[in-house]
Amino acid sequence: MIHLFAAAAVIAIASQPADEARAAFGQYETYTREYDVRLADLYADDAQVVARRGGATRMMRGDQWKALIRVGVPVAKQRGDLDTFSDVEAITLPDGTVRVRAVRFNHLKNYKSPYSAVWRQQGGRWLIVREEIQVAP
Repeated sequence: MIHLFAAAAVIAIASQPADEARAAFGQYETYTREYDVRLADLYADDAQVVARRGGATRMMRGDQWKALIRVGVPVAKQRGDLDTFSDVEAITLPDGTVRVRAVRFNHLKNYKSPYSAVWRQQGGRWLIVREEIQVAP
């Protein structure tokens, strides 16, 4: 019986970071849906952002991506360019970061693609430290 309680406590502790990062991703979804430039604040300055389009791969640092978000979000709103997410799962990694995976649906171009982001707690907040997206041509 004691072993069952200990196992339950370990599972609860192990899932807590995933639950917290999943909640932070929920804020990401809200900012995305509302075309809110505060989306940029969810990225660490030193994050690695990897965007794949066709055979090309583009990599940016978090501070560069954040600047692009602040310019691009108002443009996306004017165009009706919206992403929504489904099949979201969060898994705590051995180093304490959390990988969030989902299926991203772009409403403007009507396509689905895989989405992946690694979140790390930093300064009391969960921030994206690596993001991988695929963009349709």
